[in-house]
Amino acid sequence: MAHQPEDIHEEQIHFANVIATFRNYAQYSLAANNRRRKDVYTLPQADQEVLEKLGYKQKLDDVDKTILINADFLLKIAENPEIFGHDVDLDEENLQIGNVERVNSHEHHAGPLLASLVIEEGMSN
Repeated sequence: MAHQPEDIHEEQIHFANVIATFRNYAQYSLAANNRRRKDVYTLPQADQEVLEKLGYKQKLDDVDKTILINADFLLKIAENPEIFGHDVDLDEENLQIGNVERVNSHEHHAGPLLASLVIEEGMSN
């Protein structure tokens, strides 16, 4: 069965979004983890002390380190998206694949894959 042009176009857009998500993974994930840090300070002091005793702040630091490791891996993929067989032309401001251009994408369609990459061993203890 031959692929329809609109299917190819849709796949190219999806692939561009995935690559853009990989590029933005560190910034997005570190910001989310920093929100967790800030949220601690909205809790009553007694609750903050309980979290401190449980090592919550250290666990957040460990998650930061893991995010950076994952981000390095994802950037390597984003630097070489042609390994997936797409005709790719990348620059800093725009992501172009074939005839499709996606400018400053903030969509995160690769969420399940990225979520599976984060190893939060300490968070489950």
